[in-house]
Amino acid sequence: MLVLDAGAVFDNTDPEKAKLLLNAMQRMGYDALNLGGPEFFFGTEFLEHARGQVSFPYVASSLRYDGRGLPWAQEYLLKQVGGLTVAILGVFNPDELDQLRDKELVKRLQLVPAEEALGRLVPRVREKADVVVLLSRFAAEKTRALVEKVKGIDVAVSSGGSDVYYPGGVVGETGSSGKMMGLLKVRSDGKATISVLENRYVSMDSLVPPHPEIAELVERYKAEQAKKTVNFQ
Repeated sequence: MLVLDAGAVFDNTDPEKAKLLLNAMQRMGYDALNLGGPEFFFGTEFLEHARGQVSFPYVASSLRYDGRGLPWAQEYLLKQVGGLTVAILGVFNPDELDQLRDKELVKRLQLVPAEEALGRLVPRVREKADVVVLLSRFAAEKTRALVEKVKGIDVAVSSGGSDVYYPGGVVGETGSSGKMMGLLKVRSDGKATISVLENRYVSMDSLVPPHPEIAELVERYKAEQAKKTVNFQ
């Protein structure tokens, strides 16, 4: 099993909340986080420091910083899962740069077009991997187009609002705000065949009991926030 996130985990309200989310992801056993625009809300120093606090890597296949690859992110990741080698790549949505208030940071971030970046990397990882997974900050339609144009991508996880299966590839979608989780089950013969077993949302409603460790993290965060709240009444 792989636990992946297509990106945009942070919001722009509180860096402590961002740390909480990464800590929770660490405890839930995440395998990779694709970097989206929101991950840069608090700057690269924060993002780099936060990376040192978790064991799962950031993936950034189409991002450069000052003309080089991000030193604390990977262009791609190779994981051993069920006897198969799985390659994980991630692409950034240029529209998300508009969300960043730090214009100096925006100048230092260079975006390689997603199709170009994947066209370079997918053949390389295809030589090493049995299955290639794409994490995409684009919606399902754009992600489907990338899968169709760049041959060799087996599974894609996009950002959006409903799960979709397209012939020629598998496009699942992430949920949002912790309310839904995308569940995508596939079977690989280790060669060229990917079979879809299940592709749906799982509702994280009251029927799903809270995990004690995660609940403790959230309550601790709420308590710290309450201490910072000043009542002027």
